[in-house]
Amino acid sequence: MHEPFGVSLFCDDIREEKFGKRTYVGVHNRILKITGGKPATLPRLCVVSHIVIPSSFVFDSFRHELILLGEAGEEMISMGAHDGPPPTPATEKAVRAIAGMEITPLELRDDCELRVRAIFGDLVVPMGALTVRFVEPEPSESEAS
Repeated sequence: MHEPFGVSLFCDDIREEKFGKRTYVGVHNRILKITGGKPATLPRLCVVSHIVIPSSFVFDSFRHELILLGEAGEEMISMGAHDGPPPTPATEKAVRAIAGMEITPLELRDDCELRVRAIFGDLVVPMGALTVRFVEPEPSESEAS
């Protein structure tokens, strides 16, 4: 373990609970299917990333980005800057950070991929993606008969 790594969850809401707990509401799977016409607007999309940074990895700060990758190319949706690591005991092998984003609203014009990455200087660390697909509504049982 010599470079940072992490994973991201995409959900509808993040709620802060008592005693420092968090509840993730409406966690999306790998593919978000949207029925109906294009474009569509999500009232809110939340992303929470858990990042593990080895204690031996030297950095001053990092950026946490959400990118929309579609037919028109890459579009920055959200970006946050974070300071360097807090003082860590020598016995710790890694620093763990949690970075969150809330996008309200998010307009989606076509099929795309939402990608999360952390950037430490020249190092880009992929941290997960959500594929967005527009699909036709499935016929109800009464329409299929």
